[in-house]
Formats: sequence, C-alpha cells, structure tokens
Amino acid sequence: MRQTASILRMQILLIMTLLFAVTASAKTGEHIMPIADLTRQQPSWVAVGAGTAVAPPVETDFGFAVFTDGRMISAFSRTGTRLWQKAVNGKQTPYLTAFGDFLYVITAGRTLNLVNPSGLTLWSVNVGFVVTESPLVGRDGRVFVRGKNALACYGLSGIRKWSIVTGEADTIPLLTFDDGSLLAVSRQTKDGASTGIRVSPFGEVLETLTFTGRIIAASACDAGILISQDDKTIALCNVRDDKAVKAWVINSAARGSSAHICVTHDGTAAAFFSAGGKGTTFSLVSIATGTLLEQAELGDIQLKNLSFLRATTAGFFLADEKHALECKPDGSLIWQAELPKKSTWDFVFYTTRNDLVLCQKDWSLRAFLMRQTVERQMPQGAHVDHPSYLTIGTAKSTIGNLNIERLSAQTLAQMSAGLKRGDYGKSERTWLSNLKREMQSYFMDEASVMRGRRDGGSYFKEHPIYTQSLIQLMAQFGSDCFADEFVTLLTREKDPSLLALTIREAGRQGYDGEGKILAALESVAEHRLSPRDQNALKILCDATFSICRFMGRPALVTKGKAILTYLFLPQFDTATRDYARKTLARLKDLGL
Repeated sequence: MRQTASILRMQILLIMTLLFAVTASAKTGEHIMPIADLTRQQPSWVAVGAGTAVAPPVETDFGFAVFTDGRMISAFSRTGTRLWQKAVNGKQTPYLTAFGDFLYVITAGRTLNLVNPSGLTLWSVNVGFVVTESPLVGRDGRVFVRGKNALACYGLSGIRKWSIVTGEADTIPLLTFDDGSLLAVSRQTKDGASTGIRVSPFGEVLETLTFTGRIIAASACDAGILISQDDKTIALCNVRDDKAVKAWVINSAARGSSAHICVTHDGTAAAFFSAGGKGTTFSLVSIATGTLLEQAELGDIQLKNLSFLRATTAGFFLADEKHALECKPDGSLIWQAELPKKSTWDFVFYTTRNDLVLCQKDWSLRAFLMRQTVERQMPQGAHVDHPSYLTIGTAKSTIGNLNIERLSAQTLAQMSAGLKRGDYGKSERTWLSNLKREMQSYFMDEASVMRGRRDGGSYFKEHPIYTQSLIQLMAQFGSDCFADEFVTLLTREKDPSLLALTIREAGRQGYDGEGKILAALESVAEHRLSPRDQNALKILCDATFSICRFMGRPALVTKGKAILTYLFLPQFDTATRDYARKTLARLKDLGL
C-alpha cells in the first residue's frame, strides 16, 4: 500500500511539473514542440513524375501540376494520383501559372501556351520577347506576360490584346491593384527609391509612380498591394479616385526590412517576415487599418534560404533548406519538421490538405501528411466573384426608344476586324462597354414588348442583321465576360435563326468556366429545339464538341457526351443521330 501511494504521489508530481512547464512556456512565448524527422518518417503517398521538376508545383482546382525537365507537365490529384502527363512544345522554363484548372505555361523562353484541365495544349503563341516571370492571370481570363523591357496581354483565344515597352523590370513581380490595374515596378530608382508604372488592363499607362523607399517585397490582396521598403516601413497601396495612394504606412516593428509578405487565408491580415535573432520574426498587421496585431519569432527558419511560404487555414507554412513548420497567426507552432538533405530534393510544396510534398531529384514526389483536417474545397469551376473591369450603369428608361443612337455598321465592322487582328489596346474598353450596353438594351427591349409596356416591336427584332452582329462579337473578346449573356439568349431567345447563331457562337468562344453555357445547351437540346430542326441540332453538336475540347474538364466532358447521346433517341432523324454519333467519336478520340 505504501509503495502504491508513493508511486501515485510521483505520478501526480510529474503531471504537475508538466503542467507547470506548459503554462510557463505559454507565458514566455516558448513552444515545446517535438520535431518530426522526415528522413525517418514514412510518406503518406509517393508519386512519380516525368523528370526532375524545374519549378515548384502549382496549385490547381484539381490538385497540383508539376513542370519537369522532360518538357512534360504532370497533373496530380490532392492525394497524389496522377491524372495525366502530357508534353508541351519547346524547352521548359520555371514559369507557369494556374488559372482555375487551366495552366498558362512559358516554353522556349518566349512561347505562351494555354493547357486545358486534361493536358491538351489549346494554343501556343510567340510573345516576341523573353519572358522573365510567371504569367499573371486577370479577372476575365486574360493573361499578362512580362519581359525585361516589355509587357503584353493575351486573351483566352490566344490573340494579343496589347503590348507596350516598359522600363527594365525589377525582381518584384507584376501585381494587381484593387481596381484591376497593374503595378510594374522598374529596376530604375529615383533618389534610391523604387519607381514603377500603373497600367490598365487595356494597356494604358495610367501614371508613373515613385515610392518613398526601395521596395523589398510586395504582395497583392483584395484591398490593394502590400509593400515592404528598405526604410523599414510597410504599407498598403490602393487606388482611390483613379490615383494610386497609400491607404496606410507604419514603421516595421522588426529589426530589419521585411523580405517576404503573406496574406492570411481569410484575407484580413498579412504577415511581414524579417530575418532577426536566431531565425525569422514576423509582424501580423491588419490589412484594413494597418494595426499591428501580433509579433513573434520562428527560430529555425532562415529567410535567406526560404524554399516555400504560403497561408494555410490555420496560419502559415514556411520551409527553408533544412526545416519546415506551420504556425498560427500568433506565432505559436502547430508542428515543425526536419527535412531530408537538400541534395536529395529540388522543391518543397504544401497542399491545401496539409501534405508537405518534396520534389525529389530521383523524379519522385514524396508527401507527408502533417496535419489532419476536414478539407473543404470549392467545386471545380466554382465561380469566384471579382469586380468587372468595366462599370456598367443601370440602363435608362430611354433604352428601347427607336431614336437612341445605335452602333453604326462601320463601328461594328471595325470592332470585328480589330478583335480578329488583335493589338486593339484601349479600344477594348469602349467596345466592351458598348456591347454590354447593347445586350442590356436588347434584353430590356424584349421584356418591354412582352409585357406590353411599349408600342411597336423590338428594335433588335426589326433589325436582325444588327442583332446578329452583336451576338457574333460576344465570342471574339477572348474572355468570359459575356457568359451570362450567352446563357440568357440560350434560355429566352425565340427567333430560331438567332437561337442557332447563339449556339454556334457559344461554341466558337469555347470557354465555359462555370459550366452554365453547356448546361443551357443541354436544356436547348431537350426542350427548345424541335427534333426536325436538323441544322440547329448539328450546330449544337459542334458547339458541344468545341466547349468540351476547350474546357477538358471531366465533369463537363461527361455532360457533353450525355448531350450527344441524347440525340441518339428515335425521335431524331437518321441524319441527326449519325452526326451526333460522329461528334461523340471525335470527342472520344481526343482522349479527354
């Protein structure tokens, strides 16, 4: 009994000692955390690529993609299953960017490629200069590419929208302001301070900027662009009254200038990381107010050897050449790990499901699940609401009046020729605005006639050639900005010729980011077209094929096959059924 009581007292003393240690460490900010040794730990999964990675993996809607030295791109699910492996033309570069589940890839130094979610290269174009950083994707699918002294913009169709000569590019990458305009920081300084230009999405140089110090690091967020300068200040820059301004500026609490910036997962705060003491320090700042929220030290991570940094749902992930960790926004550690020798791997990556992935020199990818959570994902192609590049006002009550000034035949011809030719620059702003306005007018005009709110017929129905020109123009912009108009026309248009034209032009556009155009085509096939309308049904087959080929997304390809299979039913004539079968065979031959 005495021995048992003695053991019990020792156990109680041990528990009290541990509790005291934990309490003390919490008060002092020290974190007692076991270090996972990934050289000894078994990976949660292993995959094999097509060569040695030339850049860190890029996150996509389906998981992630890796570009290797064999001119191959390998796509993997979040759990490491290889989805596809396809070659691209031209020597690989480290420059690629995800656009949802698409990839913009730079090859041969100056070739821009658009690769769809099934690995099919939709188009390749020589941009005319050596690209020096990964492409930057705009709000509507357009993409910006930058060289040493040049900046260009391309649409989803591969046609160049504009190209301008700039000052020599700095190492700070191209960034987007809150209004959608671009910041291109120049290597040239003025009195030791960074300079740059603000460029509109339509290629207009809006203003020349001079900062108060040399920019060390920068990161875009919804509220603007966060910067860290060599004068130890950090700031939020945004656009007000069409001018770039600093919303707030504060002195960094760190010992040195912040070399890296990371916005939190919820977008409300940003961490400014600096080298200091034994490792890394960071300051957590409110993006809205510039208020300092937290300050902490992360001992083992060496910023000069930083390999990867990202926000996570719980805080931040950082890795250098020897160590990796995840911490909360207040700096407390969630886990830390010792990495294998750097001589065995090229890149480290951290996924949304908390896998630490090492791109090994032996072509393998080794993943270690560091934290178990319930993963919440947006569905593929889910809509992310961004403000438009245009501000379209509410249509006035005069819309529908026959005396309103419409677009002339000459203007329509100029728009069509310019969109096909490319390099239309700032004209796109006017063209987009005019076409948006006219489509709004069309829908309101039709609604007014249907409700008996005006005498006479619809202007657009009385001038069918004009209306046809508008529908044809929507597909030529190389963006997703007319997706809603296509869906509205497919759903409501009663004129058979205009409905057939809309089907054709929707297919010609190809891009259907949310899948709603293909869903509308399915409804058209089942409810809006007569089985006897052979010509329109063939156009629908072609449009379905074009959208599925462009999108390459498995769910949309499955829907496309279902649309074509529906046309096999006996109520459709032999010619329609045969055309649908041939179209389905063409779709299967793509291997999507």
